[in-house]
Amino acid sequence: MINYRIDDLGEMLPQLRADGVEVIRGPESHENGRFAWIMDPDGNKVELWAEDLGRQEQGCLTDFLQERELARGWTYQGVVE
Repeated sequence: MINYRIDDLGEMLPQLRADGVEVIRGPESHENGRFAWIMDPDGNKVELWAEDLGRQEQGCLTDFLQERELARGWTYQGVVE
């Protein structure tokens, strides 16, 4: 299954439905964000993921990213611009 990270699930799903895309489940809220699942034209299940913005707004975005990367066992290197 392919997973796409998107900015606004609430905005994206109505657009997809209007274009005839089958939304098979969601949106659902979980600890690490909001999710929905759609079917692509070839019949493949695709996961859409939007990060939990409320959690990001509670603290510094850098702290949020560092915590997430460390939880995955990665070494946080910062954001490259």
